[in-house]
Amino acid sequence: MIRADQRTLGWSFGGVVAFEIVRILRLRSTIVKGLILIDSPSPSLHVPLSSALIDQILSSSSASPNPELQKLCKAQFIQNSQLLTDYSATEIQNQPSLPLVFLKSSEPYNNISIDIEIPSWLSNHADATASIHVWESISGGFVEMMDIPGNHFEAFSPQNVGRFYWSLMILLLKASVHSDRTRFH
Repeated sequence: MIRADQRTLGWSFGGVVAFEIVRILRLRSTIVKGLILIDSPSPSLHVPLSSALIDQILSSSSASPNPELQKLCKAQFIQNSQLLTDYSATEIQNQPSLPLVFLKSSEPYNNISIDIEIPSWLSNHADATASIHVWESISGGFVEMMDIPGNHFEAFSPQNVGRFYWSLMILLLKASVHSDRTRFH
């Protein structure tokens, strides 16, 4: 059995990718200490972002106003939404539960100046409970949830990155102290 002495982490769609990587590693008898999802949408309750919402997100971000970069980012959003729509999460079976932590944005995304429908996984934190239940089902165990500052697109913004970093460090410290347990504390 190979032991991977790290935890895997993914933000948004990257959390779903990280889950699939960990699932495959575990099928190949690699021990992974845990998975940290940063505001990742539920793989089975996902509602794709509309083109209008993607445009709004990109125009309101502090990202480069470079039109080519904006076009590339939009194409990536659309591709990730389609990949997630097509993805069918497979439960981790016949293995110990996967230690999993879900870092949830403390604020809903509502930076909309025009009438655009926002999927509930971005705009309604009550929806996070349903998403957590899906992650618990497919990971085979309890999912610990912690709040992080800002909305989905602000976790790494200058005003939040310091608080996010310290939340993550505290989480990792707790996990290393309790590394023999089946879940993070």
